[in-house]
Amino acid sequence: MKRRRADALSDGGPPPPGGVAPELSLPGLLQKLIQLKGSDLHIAANSPPRARLYGRLVPLEVRPLSGGEAKAMAYSVLSDAQKHELEEKLEVDFSFGIKDLSRFRGNVFHQRGVVGAVFRAVPWEIASFEALGLPAVIKFLCRLRNSVGLNLQTNPSFRSGTYL
Repeated sequence: MKRRRADALSDGGPPPPGGVAPELSLPGLLQKLIQLKGSDLHIAANSPPRARLYGRLVPLEVRPLSGGEAKAMAYSVLSDAQKHELEEKLEVDFSFGIKDLSRFRGNVFHQRGVVGAVFRAVPWEIASFEALGLPAVIKFLCRLRNSVGLNLQTNPSFRSGTYL
């Protein structure tokens, strides 16, 4: 049954009886993002939701969202104060968590007259140096106390300098 729903949505068919399919709810899309081991979920009007997988934006296999659907998804995790800030400043940053799934940072914004959003997964547990595949020298530098600092300077000419 779930496969039939996904097929109906991917070809632009109507949502199943009783409302929006779980695949098109924000929690459902965020769950899919975590299953795919993605880092970000991008929501925009007239476009299918997209997941950032290994640095590339990949459209999920669901139909494009209408402007109203994108706005409803984005607003579904905002408090009244955050909604007010969005209307005033046309952008709001926030965070939230979904139990047994992940924490998320969110950015909801107005772009070309419609609401869009980006949600970044922030895992509950911090990955180890080894799990991240970082070289041993990074771990060594992080353990030094008051002896090494890294300062990256940039300027308008796009030149940068790094000092140790």
